[in-house]
Amino acid sequence: MNKMNEELEKTRKAVSDKDEELESLYDRVAGDVASSIKTGKAINLNNPVSKPRIKELYEDLRWNWPKIKSSLKSKGGDGNSSKVRDLMQKEFDDAKAEMTEKINHLDRVFELNTARSDIANSKVKEYRQLTIQNLQLAIYSEKQQDLKNPTPLHQCKTLQDVVDYLKHECFWLGRLMALNDPPLEPDWHSPRTTYDKWDLLPHNIIESPKY
Repeated sequence: MNKMNEELEKTRKAVSDKDEELESLYDRVAGDVASSIKTGKAINLNNPVSKPRIKELYEDLRWNWPKIKSSLKSKGGDGNSSKVRDLMQKEFDDAKAEMTEKINHLDRVFELNTARSDIANSKVKEYRQLTIQNLQLAIYSEKQQDLKNPTPLHQCKTLQDVVDYLKHECFWLGRLMALNDPPLEPDWHSPRTTYDKWDLLPHNIIESPKY
């Protein structure tokens, strides 16, 4: 009888854990849907890291930039705008370098040679790309789950808080962009379209060389 009760308790716990997992997934999806309704933007529920969605996320960052800029200035960061631009570019570049290394490591682990199409058949390439996309999905989801994320912008108290927030946003998005097929990156070499020295984020993103 005791053994039966133990088995029943394990079953109840497993069901409870699964319910919590499903509720967490529902909350994340509902949050994305609510955001898309609020902004009038569409979202692909099957692939929240598709190329169009990543472009939307970049536009969201550009849209939020005036608020970030205002917060930087109000907390004593009204200095050299070039340094802020360099900081953002560094985060995107570091994100790309980190993701490139992870993909190279993946290829080494599975002894894949994707440069040689004669030995890398279509199924191998497909599974490799699915693994990369799963990494994208994990990074996308971490923003909703990672309790170590910086304080939201409206709660940033110091200049360093705002800087950390900006760095996190650029690095997080940079990793998603680097894992796209083909990889994406802000067009840092494009000329500015305004005379505002604080118009720092490029207006366009471009495809970059594949990892």
